[in-house]
Amino acid sequence: MAEKKPFFVPQELQKETQPTLVQPSLVTPPVSAEQVNIPAPVEQNVVPVEKKEQPYLPVINLTNLPSNFLSYPKGTEISYHPYTFGELKKFSQSKLSLKQRYEFILDGIIVNGMKKEKITFNDFLYIALLRKISSIGVHEVSVKFHCSKCNFENEHHVKLDALDFDSIEVPDLPAHLVINNKELSFTPLTVEDFFALFKEGKESDPTGIMAMQCRNKHFKEAYDIIFNANPEDSELLDELNKLFYHGLATMKIPCENKDAVVKDYIDGIEVEKNVHCGHINLLELGDPDLIVLPFRRDGRTAKDRIRFGSGDANKP
Repeated sequence: MAEKKPFFVPQELQKETQPTLVQPSLVTPPVSAEQVNIPAPVEQNVVPVEKKEQPYLPVINLTNLPSNFLSYPKGTEISYHPYTFGELKKFSQSKLSLKQRYEFILDGIIVNGMKKEKITFNDFLYIALLRKISSIGVHEVSVKFHCSKCNFENEHHVKLDALDFDSIEVPDLPAHLVINNKELSFTPLTVEDFFALFKEGKESDPTGIMAMQCRNKHFKEAYDIIFNANPEDSELLDELNKLFYHGLATMKIPCENKDAVVKDYIDGIEVEKNVHCGHINLLELGDPDLIVLPFRRDGRTAKDRIRFGSGDANKP
């Protein structure tokens, strides 16, 4: 079981947003790793990468990530800077593709020790969320869903800094599996892999996503092996996929329907009565754009931070 961590908000970010930030506990479901062969740690060479300078913006260093830095060479440093006013305006006024939007976010992430595209995709989403909070403050997103028990439409508001992230479930990488009598080596999906999936037209294909994480076979060969995996090997692949996951945790949200209709029996006669549902719904944010894209918060909140008067508008 990987170490449980709360959603980590850097100290610099706490000063720039709200005086107190919620730090929820990290809940990761237990997953067995008995059939996944994890090798001993391997020393990796650090590749120096020039840092991008942004003299007008604070640079926030990261020491905690959902991946636990397992996928990265020893000594890798990762930081980011908030969005500028101009970047936010450019982003909101441009019609960018999904790939272009992610490239835009990636531009503000600084990596020393490897190519920034080698960041795991789920670490990238985590950092993108931090960039958003540091730029436009802590705010809420609205999540609408139908209760799986009574079908009532709920609207739940989630604070961005209250979202849980699951950490990766393996002690070291890569992980090795034997599929159809062929050994495949895997590490988690990176931003570079995600862009490559677009090129292959497989960004929504589960087999393609798994094949892109294979490091000792070409993509098409890995795809063919995984696609034709027998049921027993398919279970291994599903198990590995769970172990590799280090993204947004499943949310547990109770249904707020106070007039749910249930059937009951009184003196042998069936009757209907209204009760508070309260059923716990397990929800996943399937669209990461909901939390990572740098759109501004409610304008009324921003307006409260603007001062009027008490100054000569003609002075430079």
